[in-house]
Amino acid sequence: MAVQLEAGLGRAWVGSGPDDPLAILRRITRGALHVVDGAEVAAIDLVDPWGELVAVCVEGAPAEQLQLRRDSLSGLAFATRHAQRCDDAETDPRVDRAACRAVGARSLVTVPLVHCDATVGVITVASSRLAAFDDSVIDVLTELGGFLSAVVATAVATDGPERQRGLVRVGAADSGGPGVRTPSGAVDTDRVAAFVTEVLSPGAADTADTHRRILDALERRAVTMVFQPVVELARERVVAVEALARFEGPPHLPPDAWFADAHAAGLGTELELLAIEQALDVLDHLPSKLLVGVNASPRTLASPSLHHLLSAVDGNRVAVEITEHMAVDDYAHLRRRLTALRDLGVRLAVDDTGSGYASFRHILSLSPEFIKLDLALTKGIDTDPARRALAAALVGFVSQSGAQLVAEGIETEAELATVRELGIPFAQGYHLGRPAPFATLDVPSRRR
Repeated sequence: MAVQLEAGLGRAWVGSGPDDPLAILRRITRGALHVVDGAEVAAIDLVDPWGELVAVCVEGAPAEQLQLRRDSLSGLAFATRHAQRCDDAETDPRVDRAACRAVGARSLVTVPLVHCDATVGVITVASSRLAAFDDSVIDVLTELGGFLSAVVATAVATDGPERQRGLVRVGAADSGGPGVRTPSGAVDTDRVAAFVTEVLSPGAADTADTHRRILDALERRAVTMVFQPVVELARERVVAVEALARFEGPPHLPPDAWFADAHAAGLGTELELLAIEQALDVLDHLPSKLLVGVNASPRTLASPSLHHLLSAVDGNRVAVEITEHMAVDDYAHLRRRLTALRDLGVRLAVDDTGSGYASFRHILSLSPEFIKLDLALTKGIDTDPARRALAAALVGFVSQSGAQLVAEGIETEAELATVRELGIPFAQGYHLGRPAPFATLDVPSRRR
């Protein structure tokens, strides 16, 4: 096996892809720190062609400090094919005391890696605390060790898709390997299975966690809405408010991250509809001529559920803002859905215009009633001739299309003066009013 490893290291262990064997081993050592409670250092040692244990992957300490001797605890586990546990490195004669001191390890567990009756290395976890591990850790590492042994053997013997099939086959069937299981208690199989899944498919565990988090937010209706005024500049009065979602943590993420995670988990439309429903709840408490803007992705805009939601309110008081962050696959279908919404009185706004190409396609294909200039275009518009020129061109275009232009992200009096001079009729931004909960929303007939 040592000769096979030497050949394998030259071919299969040098690379940077996610399925590269060395990358897989690194994920195993990183994951071991999370799977094993109390672990501060994790290391995988493989036997080299001369029969010496060499640390190939280490997390929590420099690798050069873990070149362990054959008379160390790792060497003993390797030689005997039995898992070893040490509760105090200062008093246990089996350990390499100097190496343990170098990394501050007082307690250790090391398990041999055995495949096809050959010992190929060991996996070790260590802690700076005395007696940090009990025998259940041996069972967890034995489970991982069987999987890791298959990784090592398969990496040497195969490449490409066959390697991946080998990992799945051997890792599932040969967990533990011959002669290494040391039963002492129940193995936390759920944690081990989740960890192995993460190794074979990086990000899978995160995706599952994200799906559970979004489902939990939907069940708890953990979305609150704030409202930002939109001001008609000629008469300095608030004519609309945009409803913006805020989410309870943990995790404490910005709203766009929550929606991106929801779409990645296949729950984006559900989360958007919840936010829209929360926003529409305030309609009856706002002045009758005030328009409420709600945000929707193209997928949500085409959803029958949105039509059902909006058919229960006065559609003449609602504008749906379509964002540019998701591609539209079928504009003809979206136009048909928009026709049904417009029959309810609902108007369409294209959000984020000027931040990318998609918003211009929306404008040309969907004929919106409102076009909102993105912060990227309006920020510093008073000092940037290029931004002023592009905004002026859009003013000319909009005058021919029949839509209304709204300048977003106005943060200074100078920016406000510039958009006035350009003939942009509506604006919103921190200079005109920050997003606020409905209870504290100030929407006077004239801006103070």
